[in-house]
Amino acid sequence: MPNHTNERTHRLITKGLPLDLLPTEQDLQRVDTMTPCQCPRRYCWWWRTLSLDWDTSIAQGCAFDQTKHPTFGDPSHPPQDIPPCNRLDATSPLDHYEPRDPALLEDGLTPARWICKK
Repeated sequence: MPNHTNERTHRLITKGLPLDLLPTEQDLQRVDTMTPCQCPRRYCWWWRTLSLDWDTSIAQGCAFDQTKHPTFGDPSHPPQDIPPCNRLDATSPLDHYEPRDPALLEDGLTPARWICKK
């Protein structure tokens, strides 16, 4: 299990970022137990916030809403034809995970942490 230190907190405070954007030690320990195919939440650009939002369902927290993303994919296809992320819907063939590198690196994780191989 990775050793998360107060150095991470110090770096963010000195950058002027609010502390409520920081995961707690308990959050990071929970992250350490997640499998690569689970929704990485804070660590994906599609997650609505910079928080882990444990009480928010994946469906509520994922900003990749296929009914509201007309700019994604082929514009000749209606947005509702775009399959959801397979982390939201296990029957989906696509994984829309995009690593949010700044948050991953601040928390001492590598971008490859959530590469899901099904």
